Amino acid sequence: MNPTLRRILQQPLLHFLLLGGALFALPHSQPEQATAEHIINIDADTLQWLTQSSEKERGQTPGPESIDQLVDHYVQEEVLFREALALGLEQNDVVVRRRLIEKMRFLIEDVALSDSPDPSALKTHYRKNPTQFMEPERFSFSHVYFPQDQSQAAENAAQALSSPENKASSLSHQGAPFMLGQHFAEQTRAQLANQFGSGFAAQISNLPLSQWQGPIASVYGWHLIKLEQRQPERLPDFAEIKPEVLEHWQQQRREKANRAAYQRLRAHYRINRLAEVTP
Repeated sequence: MNPTLRRILQQPLLHFLLLGGALFALPHSQPEQATAEHIINIDADTLQWLTQSSEKERGQTPGPESIDQLVDHYVQEEVLFREALALGLEQNDVVVRRRLIEKMRFLIEDVALSDSPDPSALKTHYRKNPTQFMEPERFSFSHVYFPQDQSQAAENAAQALSSPENKASSLSHQGAPFMLGQHFAEQTRAQLANQFGSGFAAQISNLPLSQWQGPIASVYGWHLIKLEQRQPERLPDFAEIKPEVLEHWQQQRREKANRAAYQRLRAHYRINRLAEVTP
């Protein structure tokens, strides 16, 4: 097709004119023999779906009059939907394209997850993927904060730590208030990096227990730290995390099903590369 003609056919204005012409050209009377694409069947499954959808949306079962209204609305949407497809209005529509691709993937995944794994298969998946379920190292600590906009903040923190009167007593009364609090419990290294910066998180992990240490820099300023507990990395028992194992098994099943389905569908297509991108 000529490139200029193709651009013209893709214009929304042309679609509007074609739609208007098609609407005015339609006969006002019902055709004596409707073709298959002009037959809308309201069967038991359709009525059940309309009723259940209304119940979920409104919280009550629709009566006969409401069901008639639901059917009328469904017929109206179905008529417009079919006519839109007949005019090719779904073509070159990015939103429609993405939605249809998404629905295809959902369909493939639903089929893949139609059966549940037996307990032995789930335990095997757990044993084969320990790194997926490993709980990270966690840290609990208290700190004293010296703001970075405070003059000589690092020196003040170091002086507070080395002061003789503070060696045998708590340092909690020193420093400035901190907006996130003074005590942190069971924080992972990733959480600490997100809150205080990666350098702060790296230093925390190497501190001795039950001793005030520092000063340690963060994105906020300087801190004196007392590491109170270090919980090592561990693999929870299967019973503790069975829901997480099932979710991971399902995700892998979805991904595998999508890849396999695409390869089967792709085999039915021939791709002709008619142009190359020129630099």
